[in-house]
Order: sequence, then C-alpha cells, then structure tokens
Amino acid sequence: MFAPDVETFVRVLAPSVKRKVREGFDRIRKDPFHPELDLKLLRKIRSERVLRARVAKDYRIVYSPRRDHTYVWRVQHRREGYDWLERLFP
Repeated sequence: MFAPDVETFVRVLAPSVKRKVREGFDRIRKDPFHPELDLKLLRKIRSERVLRARVAKDYRIVYSPRRDHTYVWRVQHRREGYDWLERLFP
C-alpha cells in the first residue's frame, strides 16, 4: 500500500534508480526487516513503527510494517530530511 504521491515520484526517477527502488519494494514486500535493506528506525509511536530503508546510493523508502500489509509513506532523496515526520507524528 502506497501513499498517493509515491507512485508519481517513482515514475519520474532515472531508470537505474527506479529499478533499485522497485527492488527495494519487492524486498520490503517479502520481508520488511530484510537485512539487506539497511534499516533505521525513525519513529515508534504505540504500535506504529516508521522505518527507513536505504535504496540506491541516495534514496530512501520510508514505510511502516503492519500486521497484514506494509504502508509506504514516501520515497525520497536523502537530502530531503525527515521534517515531514514531525508533522505526521507529532
């Protein structure tokens, strides 16, 4: 499950980055805690965990693994930062 702007953002990426992001999606879908994802916990609020997976050299997938699915909040360049998380999870 994706946030509305995720698919739009991925569509405009360079082909090599797009391929790596889609490979990241596949790994997350199979195992949201896969060791090759280079995970970092960004937030934990009650039972909601927000993780960051590094894909490509400079891109990150921000997602929340849930019991029956995984929600992808955002795909972003690393320079964008995570200020938006403060607004989402105050």
